[in-house]
Amino acid sequence: MAPKRVQNRQLKQKPAAAVQLLKQPRPNQMQKVENAMKSMMKWILATAAGTIAAVCPEIHPRGRLIVGSACSGISAELMALDWLNVKYVACFGCECEEHLRRLSGDMHGYCQMYDDVRSLNYLSSPTCDLFVAGFPCQPYSAAGSGQGASDKSSGQIMMSLARWLFVHRPKAFVLENVPGLLHRHPSTLLLLISVLQALRNPNGRNMYQVQPAPLGRFLQNKLSAKTAAELGIDRRSLNKTERLNLSAVLQSLKGVDLAKEKWVADISGSKAHKMKGISPTLTKSRAQSKGFWLTWLNRKMTTEEILKLQGIDPDIIPPGVVSERQVRGAAGNSIPIPLLARLLKQVLTAMGHDV
Repeated sequence: MAPKRVQNRQLKQKPAAAVQLLKQPRPNQMQKVENAMKSMMKWILATAAGTIAAVCPEIHPRGRLIVGSACSGISAELMALDWLNVKYVACFGCECEEHLRRLSGDMHGYCQMYDDVRSLNYLSSPTCDLFVAGFPCQPYSAAGSGQGASDKSSGQIMMSLARWLFVHRPKAFVLENVPGLLHRHPSTLLLLISVLQALRNPNGRNMYQVQPAPLGRFLQNKLSAKTAAELGIDRRSLNKTERLNLSAVLQSLKGVDLAKEKWVADISGSKAHKMKGISPTLTKSRAQSKGFWLTWLNRKMTTEEILKLQGIDPDIIPPGVVSERQVRGAAGNSIPIPLLARLLKQVLTAMGHDV
């Protein structure tokens, strides 16, 4: 999100019930959100008091964008900026998983890397022009715990991000999560928006104009034509659930010319799911298990295909730093690079930064 100007066209088009609830919450719900907002602002002001933001240690040429992140993962925002040919300094990242810190550090050469977004150490990190955080989606996702902000391990990390924004005041920020935050936990999203709207600069003015702007799914289909036989893949590598689900998928497609009709099937869940011509959304767990079954190739996806499906160039992944399974998991947990690039282009334009 960029200060003072945010596009929100999708909410003008027949909003869903959850969006209506977000825009016009029930009186008792609104009172709970307001009370929670006051409590959160008190916590933010108390913990931020006296915190001094550091300065990026790298002397950078004029015109380079200073970028920082939290819940950094594979650092999709930096790959998106590369996609846009934007010159930047990878000032700092923050990631709780050690293997991802190693991978991102090796790939992007961060000036500083942190391991806990909730720590006061991270609160004293350098400031930046653009801040991006894909905070944990499991508490809000339909495939996750469903506990929302009640999930104390990761459901409240977004408030630590709001605290960081209050201290550092970047020119623009992007907070990314799943649609479940809007559709399943509208009160939590409203709380986050209320807190961000309540942030004031030293002059008492709003730091940002904030409103929700959900984006549609965008995936690129870049799969090779190599068959299972060519790759040495055997169906016996599938577990029992996958074999049963694959049988169900193939039975449902009986009579279909699979060489011409390309179906992509999720066979790793409790119930099989298939889509024609496009891929279901990758997740960390699905990517770790080699993605989805490709009916026309009679096999699962490869690591290279999973990376390309997310818009990640396989050639930029350094060999031997982490396992292939960890690389796939990081890709599945990432926002697709082309989608983020499209969003960041609009953000940078609103900032007045040349793209």
